[in-house]
Amino acid sequence: MRADASAELLFCENETNNQRLFGAPNASLYPKDGINDFVVGGVREAVNAERAGTKVAAHHVPDVASGESASIRMRLTGPDATGKGSSQRGAPLGAGFDRVLGARRNEADQFYATIVPPALPPMPRW
Repeated sequence: MRADASAELLFCENETNNQRLFGAPNASLYPKDGINDFVVGGVREAVNAERAGTKVAAHHVPDVASGESASIRMRLTGPDATGKGSSQRGAPLGAGFDRVLGARRNEADQFYATIVPPALPPMPRW
């Protein structure tokens, strides 16, 4: 995954929280609900500080004033050349990102133009 530099990357494992559900020991120190516990409950220790795991989330906390808007950029990617997950920030969100996003938006608009009656009011652009 690639995310804007403003995002904090949160890592945990895709393992059930056996302690919470069944009162049994967890297979991992960072079970799958660790990201939720961090974001919702503020439990910083619920995610892996070493930035490793089978699940990752980009945690954005934008400060958006009334009447303003904000954009968050993220791109899902495959493993890097070393075979490790490429949870990094940077260039994949530049001009090429804008070009691909624009092309996908145009494709979606063309598709929906064939199935949505023209009498419907247009949807707002975000």
